[in-house]
Amino acid sequence: MSETLQKPTPPPGPRIQPTMMDGLTVKDIVNQVKRFFRFLKKYWLLLMVGSVLGGIAGVLTVFLLPSKAAATFQIRLVPRFLENPVARYERQNTEFFRSAEQTFNSSPLITLTLKSLGETTPTEAQIFSIERNLSFYPIGEHVYQGRFTSRDAKSAFTFLSSHVAMYLETEISKTLRGIQGEADFLTKKIKETDKELRDSEVALQEFREKHADGLPELAREHYYFLRQVQQAKIEVQAKLDQTRLELKLNKEKLAGEKLFVESKVISSQRAQPYQDAMVRAQKDMAEARASELSDDHPEIKRLTALVGFLKELNEQAQKTSDTEIERTRNPIFESIQDAVYQLEVQEEVARTEYDQITTNLKQAESIVAALPELQKVYAELNRNYGVTQQFHAKLLEQLQVAQTQLDLERASVEARYDIIVPPSIEYTSITKKLIARMILLALGGFLVGISIAIVAELKPYVI
Repeated sequence: MSETLQKPTPPPGPRIQPTMMDGLTVKDIVNQVKRFFRFLKKYWLLLMVGSVLGGIAGVLTVFLLPSKAAATFQIRLVPRFLENPVARYERQNTEFFRSAEQTFNSSPLITLTLKSLGETTPTEAQIFSIERNLSFYPIGEHVYQGRFTSRDAKSAFTFLSSHVAMYLETEISKTLRGIQGEADFLTKKIKETDKELRDSEVALQEFREKHADGLPELAREHYYFLRQVQQAKIEVQAKLDQTRLELKLNKEKLAGEKLFVESKVISSQRAQPYQDAMVRAQKDMAEARASELSDDHPEIKRLTALVGFLKELNEQAQKTSDTEIERTRNPIFESIQDAVYQLEVQEEVARTEYDQITTNLKQAESIVAALPELQKVYAELNRNYGVTQQFHAKLLEQLQVAQTQLDLERASVEARYDIIVPPSIEYTSITKKLIARMILLALGGFLVGISIAIVAELKPYVI
């Protein structure tokens, strides 16, 4: 029974050591270090051979597999426009060196650079390879650094120099072409507007010439003239009616008088008819004055002349003392006949004046009647001319600004950029390359040796 319960004896083999998790003492750490040094002592030759071979391989790679050469540069770009002395040039879509990083590394620009270097038909593989080895990134405000790597230092420098020049030329030319395109568009538009402006001027001038007597801008004068002509017609009509009435009355008087009269009278009797006629004439003149006729009125003038004439005849008759039968012309008949002649002349003048005023009135009425439509047409012509003139002036102003900006930018292309560090080959010391690669590959050989040694140590436990 005691033999059955006895603790079994463990099989021979390596004893499992406690791990760091079990809590190591100083003695345990010392034992581990001793074991590590025993490991190194056991496999030192293997580790040394691996390190030496790695170092030799590192030296050989420097000559057999040289690292890529690099060319770099630094540049400051000025995207803003120069100040325009004519007016500020503001275009939201116009700027120098927009999206500099993307444009510098773009396939189209790389293709242009390769063609400038003699590659007539660059392949996609060439372009893709250059894209991978080309970098352009900002390192400050508007300051960029570019880098290109290649197997050959000379080719790296040549490509980067050409690419930088191509980038600057392309970007500046592209922006200037934008301003030039705007100037060309404005020039073309101004020519079209010139024609429209001339057409508007001709249409306005033709309208003025065709309606010179009734321009809408003189509407106030036309309405005033119409009222004047209407008033003048009323006055001439009244004058003509009065003249015709007076002429009718005088013709009736003339029909009742004889051209000659015979009388057998002494001196006192001879003067009596003149006295009677003078009395009647004075009576007619008093009636005429009572009708509020002015002294300038033709009837007053006629009666005044008749009274004076009869007065002279009366005086001459009283100077003669002989009794005789005399046959003389009737002065009343003559005076009335003279008045008829005068009134007929006045009637003709008044009728002519009335006809002229009637013609003027018709013309004035036609002009005034056409004014609303003429004003509408005239306003439209003036509006078209004004709008076209303003548009033409605005285009001229914009063209002057664009042309001045174009000339300014062309004259100061070099102010658009500043190459801080020109393209140059990035120099790396051959000694540094040898040491770096030798240390790196020696370390690699050492690690390979350790790996082999560990495999050798674990082999008894695996098999």
